Amino acid sequence: DSKSDEERISRYKMLHAQFSQFDFIAIEPLFRAANALAENQDLDAAIKMYDYIISKYSNMEEQRFQARMARADLYVKTGESLKAARELEDIIEQHKQSTPEMAQSATNKLAQLLLNSADELSASENFDLAAARYKSVLRLASRNLRAHQGYIKSLASFDLIDKGLEEYLTELKMHPDNNVLLYAIGLCYSYKGARLVDGEIN
Repeated sequence: DSKSDEERISRYKMLHAQFSQFDFIAIEPLFRAANALAENQDLDAAIKMYDYIISKYSNMEEQRFQARMARADLYVKTGESLKAARELEDIIEQHKQSTPEMAQSATNKLAQLLLNSADELSASENFDLAAARYKSVLRLASRNLRAHQGYIKSLASFDLIDKGLEEYLTELKMHPDNNVLLYAIGLCYSYKGARLVDGEIN
């Protein structure tokens, strides 16, 4: 219940205070408190807890990274996807040279965030914006089949399938035998066939 959750969070804060002079020990209860707040749907308080961790322990790179990634997830849950995207872009920029594995993890999360947004735009038939969003995903994750499918469908919806086909054929010249590009080209041709046979894209 809510009372036991509050007691659990209070215990975590007490443990943090008790071991405050030992950073590696003191930080763990704060992560647990933030997780508990998020589980309890107190998302704003959880974000503030991560804010504190990020500010207080700026010298602890891995833990700060974990806190920023978790905060980005909470931004999405509170409807602040743009803020989440900016957070992830900043993480990528900060870590791409020194710790590329962290940058890649943030890149994967950003690609998924943009893909979900593109799918929502496509579902609402906002195909021009959806096409641009899918293209952004492909810049981050060039082999993401769902993004290729969404991009091609979006182009087909406003009769730009030839533009997409030209893009893919040009890219194939630079990357011959790329099976994802071959799949995308085949999909473009299938949309062209549907257009020619049916007079419209279904």
